[in-house]
Amino acid sequence: ISSQNASYLFQPFVQADTSTSRKYGGTGLGLALSRKLAQLLGGNVTLVASKPQSGSTFKIELPIFVQSGAEKAQNPQPKKLELNGKPQPVLGRLKGLRILVAEDAVDTQLLIRQILQRQGAELDFADNGKQAIECAESKEYDIILMDIQMPICDGYQATRTLRANAYSKPIIGLSAHAMREEHDKIIASGCNEHLAKPFDPKKLVDLIASLSAETAKPSNLA
Repeated sequence: ISSQNASYLFQPFVQADTSTSRKYGGTGLGLALSRKLAQLLGGNVTLVASKPQSGSTFKIELPIFVQSGAEKAQNPQPKKLELNGKPQPVLGRLKGLRILVAEDAVDTQLLIRQILQRQGAELDFADNGKQAIECAESKEYDIILMDIQMPICDGYQATRTLRANAYSKPIIGLSAHAMREEHDKIIASGCNEHLAKPFDPKKLVDLIASLSAETAKPSNLA
């Protein structure tokens, strides 16, 4: 990180490279949220050192409170929450569906894998828009989850390319922006629906089930 960029490193929605096809994904919220969460817990996150093209060192400070055995007995562990504290959809709703997930963030890939494989879906992953196009044109999928901000080729261009090549299966655009302008731009690129991150697991499953059911309906046209 250069000295110029380091001065606004913890500001929300700020990144050194702002293009949608940049090498690294994200929206510029990670460090800002990390510092905010640490401060809410009475700690902090600070930049210790950074060298361009080499790496950065951050320091996380958090207070630790040791609980005695008596206190543990009086305050048992809370019940295990469901994913993100939200109700999970009924298992098996997507059984047999083949889904291509175009997403460059490993943590988001893992989350989507956890949600959709529990529902019986068969998944393939593409790390960028170029790979997504190649996968979609070489293998049959029931639906595509298309992240908008990806390296090499972003989700807008990948979707436009697929539609130009007569790809007709449903595509759900995924982005960290929930603004109306972003939604309209994603739909205009050729996506059937737009889902903002962080998404509700049940809403994701419902949307996939709904779109795949519509696609499977026989046409009434003669």
